[in-house]
Amino acid sequence: MLKCPKCHTPCSGLTTLTSEVLEVRNKDKTPYLRRRRKCKECGSVFPTREYEVNELLTIMSSVNDEEIDLDANQTRLAGIVNDIEQDLIELLEWSKQIDKNRKNLNKHKNKSKKEGSDVN
Repeated sequence: MLKCPKCHTPCSGLTTLTSEVLEVRNKDKTPYLRRRRKCKECGSVFPTREYEVNELLTIMSSVNDEEIDLDANQTRLAGIVNDIEQDLIELLEWSKQIDKNRKNLNKHKNKSKKEGSDVN
């Protein structure tokens, strides 16, 4: 079951959905869909990866087989690592923007307080 990483509310189920899909990405060489979701309870935005059952079975059986195709696994792993790197870069950019917005908001609040005290 999918749960929000911040408030731990179940975000998917057979009868209710408590998360909203903001974006879906699918790259050609990856065996999964990437989704950005927003929790309807707390507003937290978080990523998910969704694999098809057949692809998961293939991955799991390749781990159990004696003959593992190292080149294919390395290619798949390199793609996953690249995706994680891109996710981290995106998160850092969001973090910088949030910090910038907080600073601007604090400046605005301080300016408003100062102007309000000057009037009195």
